[in-house]
Amino acid sequence: MIIAEIGVDMSRFPTPAHLASWARFAPGIKESAGRRKGTGATGHGNRYLAAVLGQAAVSAAKTDTFLGERYRRLARRRGK
Repeated sequence: MIIAEIGVDMSRFPTPAHLASWARFAPGIKESAGRRKGTGATGHGNRYLAAVLGQAAVSAAKTDTFLGERYRRLARRRGK
């Protein structure tokens, strides 16, 4: 499904972070003096791709791999 949403040409996304941002999976939140500015949404992107990335993250968290362990370490500190 991911290929259907973004195509096979990944050169338009220089880093994985650019892809996540385009999919609205990494909202830009600006903070100044402890107060959040803005709505937290980027305003552009693809909700279907964001859903697929979210499912992939949940699946990776349940595995016994590096990504799963990293998720559990972050979840202990920040919460699920």
